[in-house]
Amino acid sequence: MIDGLEEAEDYAALEGAITADYDTQSAVERELVLRLASLLWRLRRAAAIESGLFKIQLRKRQQAQGPPKDLRG
Repeated sequence: MIDGLEEAEDYAALEGAITADYDTQSAVERELVLRLASLLWRLRRAAAIESGLFKIQLRKRQQAQGPPKDLRG
């Protein structure tokens, strides 16, 4: 969890949904399911970061090119 950027309640909901899908029989199984939840959370975060970086790159490219030709006058 990244304080100020992510909601603990959202992570708890994801973790709860994932753990509900598995009938863990041992401590190791429980740890594996918790690890799965953590990894899925981090993959979602990585996808959001990647998307944000592409948007930044696109904006920079558009700024460097200037306004579209039909708006340049």
